[in-house]
Amino acid sequence: MILVNRSRAPNPLDPSTKLGEAAIAEIDRIRQELESGEARQRRLVFKVYRDKRVREALEELFHGKCAYCETSISANQPIEIDQFRPKGGVTEAPNHPGYWWLANSWDNLLAACIDCNRQRNHLSKMEPSVQTSGKGNRFPLVDEAQRACSPSDDIGREQPLLLNPTMDEPSDHLVFDADGMVHSDTERGNATIAVLGLNRVGLVQARQRVMTTFKALAEPFMAGRDTSDENLDRLMKMAEDDAPYAGMIRQALSREEEMRALLDSLEAVAPARKPGKVTKSRLKRAKAESKSYTSRMSDYSLDTQEGRQKFKSQQRFIERMTIHNIRAIRDLEIDFGQQSHGPTPWLMLLGENGTGKSTVLQAIALVVSGHDQVHNLLKSGRLDPATLVRYRCQSGRVTVKLSGFPKPHELIVYRDRLEFHSPHGQVMTLTADGSASGEGWEAQTLVLGYGATRLLPRKERSETGEKFSRVENLFDAFVPLIDAQTWLMGLDGKTFDETAIVLKDLLALDEASELIRDQGQVWVRDGNSKTALKDLSDGYQTIVAVTVDLLEVLSRIWPNLTEAEGVVLIDEIDAHLHPTWQMEIVGSLRKALPGVQYITTTHQPLCLRGLTRGEVVVMQRGEDGLVEPLTDLPSPEDFRVDQLLTSDFFGLRSTVDPEVEALFDTYYALLALDTRTPEQEAELARLQDELKDRRYLGNTQRETLFYEAIDAMLAKRKTGERRSPENLRSEAVEQVSSMWKQVLAEEEGGKPL
Repeated sequence: MILVNRSRAPNPLDPSTKLGEAAIAEIDRIRQELESGEARQRRLVFKVYRDKRVREALEELFHGKCAYCETSISANQPIEIDQFRPKGGVTEAPNHPGYWWLANSWDNLLAACIDCNRQRNHLSKMEPSVQTSGKGNRFPLVDEAQRACSPSDDIGREQPLLLNPTMDEPSDHLVFDADGMVHSDTERGNATIAVLGLNRVGLVQARQRVMTTFKALAEPFMAGRDTSDENLDRLMKMAEDDAPYAGMIRQALSREEEMRALLDSLEAVAPARKPGKVTKSRLKRAKAESKSYTSRMSDYSLDTQEGRQKFKSQQRFIERMTIHNIRAIRDLEIDFGQQSHGPTPWLMLLGENGTGKSTVLQAIALVVSGHDQVHNLLKSGRLDPATLVRYRCQSGRVTVKLSGFPKPHELIVYRDRLEFHSPHGQVMTLTADGSASGEGWEAQTLVLGYGATRLLPRKERSETGEKFSRVENLFDAFVPLIDAQTWLMGLDGKTFDETAIVLKDLLALDEASELIRDQGQVWVRDGNSKTALKDLSDGYQTIVAVTVDLLEVLSRIWPNLTEAEGVVLIDEIDAHLHPTWQMEIVGSLRKALPGVQYITTTHQPLCLRGLTRGEVVVMQRGEDGLVEPLTDLPSPEDFRVDQLLTSDFFGLRSTVDPEVEALFDTYYALLALDTRTPEQEAELARLQDELKDRRYLGNTQRETLFYEAIDAMLAKRKTGERRSPENLRSEAVEQVSSMWKQVLAEEEGGKPL
């Protein structure tokens, strides 16, 4: 990050221009919508600042680089326009309406890469796992009481923790080391590093490549061997404003006395302001402060106001988990979203019954729910530690790494007790009868869990869950969902409208429709017609009930529900859903609650719609019968639904009826034999004729050849001889080629080619 003078590029939103006039008119429209109440159940829509002329001006202003990380933005990854003060809401201040009046303000706009601007998953250079980072709607202040909440408030009172590259000198806060890592000896610097993910692996590796070039050019000068103007010019260009990672290079120049003297004498070559000398002592102090910051910001409980502020300071998503000797799972490790760049962290677990999908959800819930929730499960009899430990094992272990924490949360499961180890080394034990000792098992993220059976309440439900979690239904199918209508009727007007926005997104309702309360009921009004919520189908009501159930907990920390963050676990997300809804459920939940991490299971290929590469894991049993994850999967977007069923996602050999499947089983068994008796040959011929009559072995000579070759390969696989997909393809190609040569030879009456 370098300091950029905003006046170096013309303001495309100047009020004297047509675009500037449109910008003012749009803000006036938003103001009227807010004042009249028209925007009560709508998301605010801004278009002017996205104009091509604004984007081009920002590219010019920031030299085609991200204003935050200084990565050059390529043509195939156009810049994102970042609102320094977020326009639609503020994560740290859930009641804040967002700085909507600044949405078209030139001084509030920055050029950003997608990784700095959006919440995304990245490998972390600090930890051997992924981390979730990206600005999103985060805008932390030194003093929350000074936050401007309306156009009439003095924005100058605010003291942002995030660095603004058009107002702050980044080198006063950010210190780069020789390996491309960035550290800080200030609170603002560390907050900026954490929120933007400035030590994500891809970025650090890019900086390392630039540093390698710098060292190769600088070393001859420092050794006094080469002071040619050509090499000197190349070296100095690496520190100029338009060079990627110029801030890091300027600090590298300042660290070496010879290069610093050279830089001081070449003002014309490197005209930008030079940073102060980065001494070894300052670098050491910055490293220590960054480590201390991470530890301090992860030591909290949601029970305190300070803890809730720390929780909101950065994303708290699950990055990695391991399970050892828990039920059917001997060893399992999953990196959540390692390859995923979806808009919301999501992991969908697939697999046959008995492969541990529900176990994964329950294990996560136990580790991150906090001791109050687990104590409740033990006392109510919904949880027995003895049933968790794998057969013939003395203990099991679950670890969950949350973003923003230095180490994983760990739970050791014995047959008579649970022993929790916090990331800071604290230990707490809960026995099977519910007694507790120790400390450290605090609720540090919101977590909701739902089992495959989600019952609608037939009478007012007794209170379940704890203050920051609700996972009983994940362990006990007879725990009903919340009474959605009763909860909605009890909300104040503002919260009801916020909730309506989420429900409208989820139910795919028209923008003009709204939820209203009338005659003691909740209604969906669309134009002149209205439908009572209780009259919707059971499928609709179940989705509404699940959503309201989790919103009731999320709202305890996030009054502005569109900003809510937490972890939601849903077993068999497809339950009760019509196929149309199954196709839309992922996209609808992502739109309705974009800040929530979803970990779900399904048996339905339709529910994979809306997921991308890296967001699906197949739980399967290996040759030794042990559960193992299949993670190297293509994007489900590349498959039709019928193709998903017969792919590695679901593993069906075909979608034919059971009778034909039985014929194929016998056919493959005979085909796999190296030698066959006359009776077996006759049976094989009969089966081939029957399958050909049913058109399962091809309609043309070309298709018949392919099927014969493929079936020969699959026969070996189905009867226990396992080959990799690559080997199967290679053998199939060779067999088809051999068959084709034989056909040509027979047709020509000559010898095989």
